Amino acid sequence: MLHTNQKEKQERICSNPKCNELGVYPAPKSRDELREYLYFCINCIRDFNKSWNYFEGLNEQELEVEIRKSVTWDRPSWKFGTKNINYDFEKTFNKFENKKNIRNKKNI
Repeated sequence: MLHTNQKEKQERICSNPKCNELGVYPAPKSRDELREYLYFCINCIRDFNKSWNYFEGLNEQELEVEIRKSVTWDRPSWKFGTKNINYDFEKTFNKFENKKNIRNKKNI
């Protein structure tokens, strides 16, 4: 017995309108829709991959933003010395210290 997803994958036709092969290989619809997919057969996905250019259409400023984001794997970052690491450490350390004090008071 096939699950719905398995059955859907078996019956999906290649997204290339000139092709009637089975569409098994996912490809993003666009740079803005990276989690929405078109499905292609092996030959059409090869052609798609050759022509796919994530940066196509970006101006110089937008390209610079993408480059900077990729340096930190698109995660937020702070300039060195601007985030108060000591405060975070003290806050965490105090939690453990408070739990230790509560435990000690119970044992008395």
